[in-house]
Amino acid sequence: MKIRVKEVENQYVEFFCTVGAGIAKCSQQNLVNGMICDVEIDINVTLKLGTNAEKNLDNNLYIQNEENINLINGLVENIDDDDIICLRLANDCIIMIEYEECEIFEGDIL
Repeated sequence: MKIRVKEVENQYVEFFCTVGAGIAKCSQQNLVNGMICDVEIDINVTLKLGTNAEKNLDNNLYIQNEENINLINGLVENIDDDDIICLRLANDCIIMIEYEECEIFEGDIL
C-alpha cells in the first residue's frame, strides 16, 4: 500500500493513505516527514469476533487512528484453510491476519 509519512517519532510512524490514516511501528530507519513509500502492513494479533473484531454493516473500507489504536474496516476477500483471512482495504492493499475459528465469511465487512 502506498502511504505518505506524516510524522516519525522513534520507531513509530503516523501516515496517510487512500483509505485513511494510521500509526505503525516501522523497521525502516530513514523515513522523513512527507515521504511517499510502499509498505506492507503486518497485524500481530489473532482476530476474535466479539473481542477485537466485529461484523460491520458499514461498507466503507478504511483505516483510522483513534488514541493510538488503528481501527480497520475491511472486506473479507479470502479465507485460507490455515486460519488466515485476507482483508481488502483498497485496490493496492490486502491485509492478511490470523483469526480464531468463528462465523466469518467471504464478503463480510469486519
